[in-house]
Amino acid sequence: VDFGLFLTILLWNTSGYDSLGAIAGEVENPSVTFPRALWASMSLTIGLDVLVMCTGVVAVPDVADWADGTFYNVALAVGGRWLALAFILGAAVSMVGLFNTMMCTTSHVMYGMAQVGTLPAVFGTLHPEHGTPYVAMVTLAFNSTIMSLMPFTALAESEMWFYALSTIFKFLALAQLRKKLPDMLRPYRIPVNDTGMMFFISMPISMCVLSILTSSMQTHVFGFIGVSLSFVAYYSYMKINPAKLDPPHKSKSTGGLLIDALETLLPSSPSKV
Repeated sequence: VDFGLFLTILLWNTSGYDSLGAIAGEVENPSVTFPRALWASMSLTIGLDVLVMCTGVVAVPDVADWADGTFYNVALAVGGRWLALAFILGAAVSMVGLFNTMMCTTSHVMYGMAQVGTLPAVFGTLHPEHGTPYVAMVTLAFNSTIMSLMPFTALAESEMWFYALSTIFKFLALAQLRKKLPDMLRPYRIPVNDTGMMFFISMPISMCVLSILTSSMQTHVFGFIGVSLSFVAYYSYMKINPAKLDPPHKSKSTGGLLIDALETLLPSSPSKV
């Protein structure tokens, strides 16, 4: 068994919940709604995954026979043609829903980055009628179309490499937020002290590091190129727009605190360019 690929697919199937924070401002009473929704959706997701995997192992016991499209064959073997068609329809609807959710949450992340100056202001442009960040959404749709041409395994592994790296930075920002602004009003506060917080974030950070380390060499090269281009683009943009340099660092937003967290890992910070 390819442990690195196994870990990548496992994390890929249970990732993305953190993206909901990008639309917290559009949710009524998120401090109550989010925890309930997360517990319900995670329980349902894990339960269905276990049920489907157990059914698949019974129908196709030889792991060597598993490949892309195996679940369709499992549905065909267990319930016949109608179950197989229902499986395809359900998978298609699920993917459309997942894509729409990704477009909604990720475009809001790009909108927020544009607001604090870490992306060009054009990505913060809102639709005059619907109030949605349509420039960010169109950009994401175009990038997603290009990326969809990649093989699923390579796409999942690459996505999880970047996702794991960004998640590590998010947890570092969380620690900085607790340290610098302990009394700031929060829609939801993790009910643990500072020691408990360090223990709380150490487990997912360890999983993210393990996921990165067990990735293929091709993914490491692709990830290194992507991160390098991101830094080049960021510093180039800040050189062209020096007025955008200070607000994200000096502000008390999560974006500014994320930059503080990055300072603990980088030899120099954007504010010293």
